[in-house]
Amino acid sequence: MAGSVQAPYGMIQVGILGQGYNTGGQTQYPLGSNNTNAIYAGQPVHFGAGVTTAIAATPTTTFSSTNTPIGIACGFRYVDGSTGALTFSNNLVASAMTASGHSDVQVFVWDNPRAIFKVQGDAAMASTDQGLNSALVNVTTANTLDLNKGSKMAVDADAATTATLAVRVLGLFDAPDNNWTDTYPDILVTWNVGVHQYDMSTLA
Repeated sequence: MAGSVQAPYGMIQVGILGQGYNTGGQTQYPLGSNNTNAIYAGQPVHFGAGVTTAIAATPTTTFSSTNTPIGIACGFRYVDGSTGALTFSNNLVASAMTASGHSDVQVFVWDNPRAIFKVQGDAAMASTDQGLNSALVNVTTANTLDLNKGSKMAVDADAATTATLAVRVLGLFDAPDNNWTDTYPDILVTWNVGVHQYDMSTLA
């Protein structure tokens, strides 16, 4: 059942606000510097001073030089340090430049601040959660057993009126056997106002 199995997958763009034409397009950002931590598709990333980094905690409306998102990573491109081949991947290992010798490392990011994302709740929710805000949980957790090694981030089911939380709950993802009262429903969210880097003028 869609909402009865705990299988979080991070955030996946499925549309944009206002029913505008959605290409699902991404922007390419340079890694810029060796990454201390692995980065996974479905995980929020920060961009600053030419460097893309994985976010380590749920973002808020307060700017952080490490946790304010430019968007959601959705893929990676690099020249493999071992084979010399141009490679596309769903994840980027830690120390990709130094330990693996990868070069020209690029991160593809869903960076539209008005994007709509599908994400799994970490517990049952309710239709009355629509229009409320919520935090993100397990931000750095990944499915390391799967070959794709994607993010296992989820959204906190305890939606609230708290103004500083990461995302706004929009509704239930339309899929068979997916219901608000399921143990782990798939829901739709967008960035809360003032969370995304392109909604901020403060950069430090």
